[in-house]
Amino acid sequence: MILPMKNATITLPYKSQPPAGINYEKGYHSGIDMVSDERAIYAPVSGTIIARGHDPQGWGNYVILRSGDYDLIFAHLQSSNVIYGQEIKEGNKIGIMGATGQVTGAHLHFEVRKRPWNLRNDVNPAEWLGIENKRGPVTEIKKKAEDDNVDKLVIYADGDIGAALTYSQAHGIPMVRANEDGLEAVIKKYPAKKYYLIGFKGQDTPERKYFSGKNRLETAKEALNS
Repeated sequence: MILPMKNATITLPYKSQPPAGINYEKGYHSGIDMVSDERAIYAPVSGTIIARGHDPQGWGNYVILRSGDYDLIFAHLQSSNVIYGQEIKEGNKIGIMGATGQVTGAHLHFEVRKRPWNLRNDVNPAEWLGIENKRGPVTEIKKKAEDDNVDKLVIYADGDIGAALTYSQAHGIPMVRANEDGLEAVIKKYPAKKYYLIGFKGQDTPERKYFSGKNRLETAKEALNS
């Protein structure tokens, strides 16, 4: 997972009260607003574009990316680089930061909702991204554990992000993707007291718990029923 903008600053955190002249349907800010001198916006994770449109009284130009059990909303874009139904990889360019719709200035409004997005079941996008939910330059959440180790960490294989996201949210455990360097390289980079390994085969130990079915659906069922 990556951040949707490089060198970003949060201008309005999740659950903030609306600025003067702006109305929020839920009574609070259901996303985070970010700005950056580098105006390009990227997909934090892989997924499928399920909506692309223009809402002049709200989001302006927007794109919605579905990834596993979550729908990611990118709003107020100047322009977008994607089309409906397009398969997107982590790091692909989504569009350019803009000031379309109901805004007081150029920024990215980023939301994470449990699918389907139109049920408006939002989750904390800062927590989902692993960053601090506060105004100012984006910073990663500091891990509070002895020797800078986290207590628990979910590591997921490519393609198993849906199960990992749901497991992470349900148990309040941060998560990372095992990249091309492999599982052991990620474990070395992110020391933890216990790992929950989704999409990997192995023998359970006190330090490691493996979830791996015959296919991704079975892996998800095994993880979510644990």
